[in-house]
Amino acid sequence: GRFVLTTNEQLIMQWIDHRRELSAIQSMTERIARKATFLSIYDGFIDGVLSRTDGGVLAEKDAQMFAELLIWHIDCNQLVRAHEMTEYAIATSLAAPDRYNRQLPVIVADEVGDGALRPDADTTSEILVKFQEVLADSDMPDQSRAKLHKAAGYALIRETQLESALDELQTALGFDEKCGVKKDIERLTRDIKNASKNEGEKDTSEGNNKANA
Repeated sequence: GRFVLTTNEQLIMQWIDHRRELSAIQSMTERIARKATFLSIYDGFIDGVLSRTDGGVLAEKDAQMFAELLIWHIDCNQLVRAHEMTEYAIATSLAAPDRYNRQLPVIVADEVGDGALRPDADTTSEILVKFQEVLADSDMPDQSRAKLHKAAGYALIRETQLESALDELQTALGFDEKCGVKKDIERLTRDIKNASKNEGEKDTSEGNNKANA
């Protein structure tokens, strides 16, 4: 008979407990705060999965746990780790956890996009572009893809990269007419025009000053 549980089996039992604990919490904010305290417990397991080079398929329970942990990392805004996990998930066509009715790439795009579009978000354009790249070949609704481009556009506005921001917002609009960026596009176009006009005036006045010197 078997006398001991393997480390992964112990971890799966822990994960089932954690899920039970989370499902009893109604507050989304409180749930995310609690998730954040759990994540480090799974680091060794995640490292082990990410360092696999055998290309083999994960055992069913391990695969379910990995997919769920990927979503938890996004919830807790641990996006660099979540991106590493997404690369693995896409490369191995990992399925979403059972209770989701969307495919994993769609969940990732939606959750990353929604998180990065919150008013208090400080997500960088760099990580958002990395998610766009890793999800580029995945099939998903246009609205989900638009969300990632809109979020990158807003991040680029925060980073004062206005022309790149305009590109991202126009791409978002191309995917989803109703994604709510038309006003932003108008404003950005105006800001960029004004900025280049001011630059031009500054150059002229500097030129004049040199000529008068």
